[in-house]
Amino acid sequence: MSRTSQLGKYLIAIAIVAICTLLGCGTHKLGLANANVIMIFLVGVVLVAALCGHGPATATAILGVLVFDFFFVDPMFSFAPSDTQYFVDLGVMLGTGLLISELTSRLQTQLCIARQQEHRTAQLYILTRRLNDLAGTDGLVRGAGEQLQETVAGEVVIYLRGIDGAPNIVFGETTSIAREPTTAAEVAWVLDKHRAAGRETSKLTDAGSLFVPMIGSRHTLGVLAVRSGEGDQFLDADERRTLETSANLIALSIERDQSRSEAQQAQVQVQTEQLRNALLSSVSHDLRTPLATIAVTASSLLDGEAEQNWHAKREVIETVVDESHRLAHQVDNLLDMARLDVGQFKLDCDGQVVEEMVGVSLGQMRQELRGRPVVVQIPSDLPLVWAASELIERVLVNLLENAIRYTPPASPIEITAAKQDECVEIRLADHGPGLPPGRESQIFEKFFRGKSVVADGQRGVGLGLAICRSIVQAHGGEITAANRLQGGAEFLITLPCAALSQEVTLDEISISADS
Repeated sequence: MSRTSQLGKYLIAIAIVAICTLLGCGTHKLGLANANVIMIFLVGVVLVAALCGHGPATATAILGVLVFDFFFVDPMFSFAPSDTQYFVDLGVMLGTGLLISELTSRLQTQLCIARQQEHRTAQLYILTRRLNDLAGTDGLVRGAGEQLQETVAGEVVIYLRGIDGAPNIVFGETTSIAREPTTAAEVAWVLDKHRAAGRETSKLTDAGSLFVPMIGSRHTLGVLAVRSGEGDQFLDADERRTLETSANLIALSIERDQSRSEAQQAQVQVQTEQLRNALLSSVSHDLRTPLATIAVTASSLLDGEAEQNWHAKREVIETVVDESHRLAHQVDNLLDMARLDVGQFKLDCDGQVVEEMVGVSLGQMRQELRGRPVVVQIPSDLPLVWAASELIERVLVNLLENAIRYTPPASPIEITAAKQDECVEIRLADHGPGLPPGRESQIFEKFFRGKSVVADGQRGVGLGLAICRSIVQAHGGEITAANRLQGGAEFLITLPCAALSQEVTLDEISISADS
């Protein structure tokens, strides 16, 4: 505090004593006892203590006693009381004034300390809340640095330990702290010793800045360097402890973010490994089985007797063809899934007739649908849908294959379509055992396979419905599954009408195991 401001406080004390003297004169003329005058001077002491502190209040108490003795004690205008009892009054007045001054000063000091602690707590709260709202090391460091700059009203530099153990500057590269030639050595010392150094500490006292280690739960992550705009800010030990706490908060937030990132990477690796194992297991069984069947059947045909009748040969050839189609379909699903995952599957949409796409899909599955009734009900005035015909046909083929695999051989399949608002709804329903309760959405995940009712129903990689969902969503539509009240499962495809649709692509569409 400057000498001028301190002198001003004592002048305020003198002015308040003068005012108390005037008030005391008025009270004295009214014939009131001197005790009332003493109370006026004591109130003045309280006022000065509250406004100016302990020193001016003590001076007010002493000056008040002298003024009271000079103006209000007989003989007046003299410092020698005529009655010895006045010495007791003056002593009590002086002691009470000094006591009031001391107590008021302590109260003011405690109030000031409480305000400072509240201010420091608020700073830490703001910093903590800001760190909780940020993610990524770069974002955390930038947010913390900007917040600390506002707090210290000065320069802030943040260093983080690199892979090689050396400190790397990550915030405040353009500050005067970073440009000082001695800063690098000071930061390295703090990072190595895990102790604060610089201004107002016992180490590196010649430094113009304060260097604080950023200590996390496992090790020291870096160093926080500050230079306050108020030169004496860190003279207070509490201010330095607040800065150290801020540095540790930053370190813990960075560790928390790194742990979260490591956990996410580990989870992704686990999921990737699970998907890889599932894919390898499915491929090793579901691709090898038709290949083995083709090889055995073709060998039997090659090694068969020359006089073998044509009917027997035809059955063998049909088996080879069916297994080839099955193998080709599974390979197509794997390739489609790979293209969907990397976003290389493009849509070439146009106005399409639903009835034609359904007809093409039924034609592709005519061998598998042999002997099974299929009921198709599509209104003639159904509007066109905005779609890539080959992809929607793939969706319908996968749904038909799914119905064949999970329903009895002679049960019918129903395909209906209708306009709903600005969309077209295509329903494919069967009369099988239905879907597992509570798992209606899970069936669209990769490698999910239900319990089949036919001998070879488990053959398949389990990608068909996952591909269906990706393709439909890429068209701006939706596909859902549910159990029918009368029994069986029902798949509902919703596609936008051609008149209100625009061309879309699969640039950003991919299937994930947890979608």
